[in-house]
Amino acid sequence: MVITQPNEETLMELQCPKPGHAKKENINATLSPHLAKRMDQLVLAGEFSSVSDLISIAVTEFLMKFPNYEEANV
Repeated sequence: MVITQPNEETLMELQCPKPGHAKKENINATLSPHLAKRMDQLVLAGEFSSVSDLISIAVTEFLMKFPNYEEANV
């Protein structure tokens, strides 16, 4: 499988809600202390504006690896 870097437009399209959809949903996740510490370090270093921003971008990039799965009508 070949994975290409997502372009800025594609990332924004996946992260921004479509008209009529809720802006964002609040979810909870349990992560190892190591992952939480690394995320905090990246935020403190200025790589991301918040842990929420980091997770949103990470999940968006991960989901781009599955282009054949469209949004589910949930």
